[in-house]
Amino acid sequence: MSEEKASKPRSKKDERLVENGIYQVGPNLYDVKVRKRIKKTSKGAGVQKTKAKRNVRFLSEARKVRNQFIHELELTEKELLNGDYTWKEAKEVYFDFRKHGVAVKTFYNQVATVNKHTESWDSMRLSEFKQEFIHNDLQGKLVGYPKSSVQSILKHIRAVFDFHFHKQRSPLTHNPCKGIKGWGKVDRDEAKEIPKMSEDEIKKLLHHTKSIDSEFHPLFFCAYHLGARSAELWSLKWDDISPDFKFLTIKRAYCFQSKKEKPPKNGTARRVSINKSLAEFLKSLKIKSDSTYVLNHHPMWRDGKIATVLRVFQKELKISQTSFHSIRASHITHLLLKGVSPVAVMNSVGHSDYKTTDRYVREINKEKSIENMTDVLDDTYEGKVIPMNKKKEEAG
Repeated sequence: MSEEKASKPRSKKDERLVENGIYQVGPNLYDVKVRKRIKKTSKGAGVQKTKAKRNVRFLSEARKVRNQFIHELELTEKELLNGDYTWKEAKEVYFDFRKHGVAVKTFYNQVATVNKHTESWDSMRLSEFKQEFIHNDLQGKLVGYPKSSVQSILKHIRAVFDFHFHKQRSPLTHNPCKGIKGWGKVDRDEAKEIPKMSEDEIKKLLHHTKSIDSEFHPLFFCAYHLGARSAELWSLKWDDISPDFKFLTIKRAYCFQSKKEKPPKNGTARRVSINKSLAEFLKSLKIKSDSTYVLNHHPMWRDGKIATVLRVFQKELKISQTSFHSIRASHITHLLLKGVSPVAVMNSVGHSDYKTTDRYVREINKEKSIENMTDVLDDTYEGKVIPMNKKKEEAG
C-alpha cells in the first residue's frame, strides 16, 4: 500500500497581527505592511505591490501609516489604469513626446517656461485640477506681466493638459486650462523702444575694452561690425572668411542648449561684407589665433552670461545698460541712419521677414519726425510765418 502524500498544513494566522496590516513587535512598537494587487489594465490579475515600515511607535501612528499606504497604492493603480499622473509626471511624459517635433532651443524654452510657473503643482494629480484654481494661482504669480507673455505661458500649460486629455486613457473629462483668457497690459498700448546703444555709446564701449585689452573686446567688436547673432558669432570659423578679407559667409549657428551647431535662424547661409576696420582687426586676430574658430569661446559666453559682462562695462562707462543682442540692434539702426537700403540691411543681418527690419525703419522715422519739433514754440525761433488764411489776408 503506497503511502498517501501528506497534505501541507495551512499557515497559521500570525499571532503578532493586531489588525489589518499592523503587527505588534514590542511594547507600543508596530510593523506596518500593506499589500495590494495593482492592475495595469482592466483585464488580468495584476502585480502585487507591498509598502512597509518597521518599528512605528504607538498604534495610532501605525494606523495613520497604514491608511497612507493604502491611499498611495490606490493612487498608483488609478494612475496606471487612467493615466492620472502627478503634474510633474504629466509634464515629463508630454515633453518626452514634444521634443521630437520642435527645434531644440524652442523645446528647452517651453520646458523652462512651464516648470518656472507650475513647479508648485508638481504633487497634484491631473484629476484634481480645476479651471478656477489654475486661473487664480497663475494670476497671483504673473502680476505685472504683459498680456502677450501671459497668453504664451497659458498656451504652453494648456498644451500639457490637452495632450493628456486626448489620450485613450485619461482622468480628464475636459482641458481645465481651456477657456482661461490672458490678462495684463497690452504690449501695443505702451510704446516699446528697441533696446540699442547710440553711436557714441558704442564707440565708448569699444574704445574702453580695447584700451584695457579686455578678452571680450574681439567679441564686442565683431558683433557690432557684423551685426550677427550670438550663436552665429560662436560658430564663425576662419574658413568662412574670404582670402582677401572682403566678405564672410555665415553658414551655421551654435545651439547653447543642445551644444550642437545647426543652420542659421532663417535656415539659409548669407554673405556679409567686411569693412576696412574689421578686415584689419581680423587679420591681426588671425596671427594670434591657434583655433579654427574666429572668436574665443569664453565660459561666460558659453553659460549665457555675456549680457552680464556687457552691463558691467556699460555701468562703468555710464552708458545705456542693454542686452548683448542690443549690439546687433545698434548695428542695424546705425546702418539705416546712414542711408543703407532697408532691403540690403535685411539680407545682411539675416531677417527672414521684412517686417522685422521695417520695425527699425519705423522707429527711426518716428524719432526723426519729432526731433526738434517743438523748436517752433521757442521764443528765440526765427522761421517763416505762414498766414492761416492767405486769401482773406490779401482781401483785407
